[in-house]
Amino acid sequence: MKGLRILIVEDDLLIAMGLAGMVEELGHQVCGQAVDAPGAVDEAGRRTPDVVLMDVRLAGGTSGETAAAEIRRRFGIRSLFVSGNLDRAFVERTAPLDPVGYVAKPVDRGTLRMALSVVTDEGER
Repeated sequence: MKGLRILIVEDDLLIAMGLAGMVEELGHQVCGQAVDAPGAVDEAGRRTPDVVLMDVRLAGGTSGETAAAEIRRRFGIRSLFVSGNLDRAFVERTAPLDPVGYVAKPVDRGTLRMALSVVTDEGER
């Protein structure tokens, strides 16, 4: 299995560091990081990740949902939403963005591995 190039968009430094560690332990590469929506869109354009780990509430009051929509529209890159509050309304609202999936915080390695396997499985088809 070829490792994925993953962009991490998370405004909490400790959570971002934890996600980066898990991503690397799972054999993938962190190709960039961002803390707000404009930075996420910029990094996605510059780094061309395979997938974006996208927090929902970002720095500066910006929205991960908005960033994911723009990244999908401009670059065709899908997001895996990571949040402590994944309610039904959010899932229904973001379904048109064709996300990889949704992972609740706190994230554990097994859950992240399963969520990312969707992307690696699609790449092997």
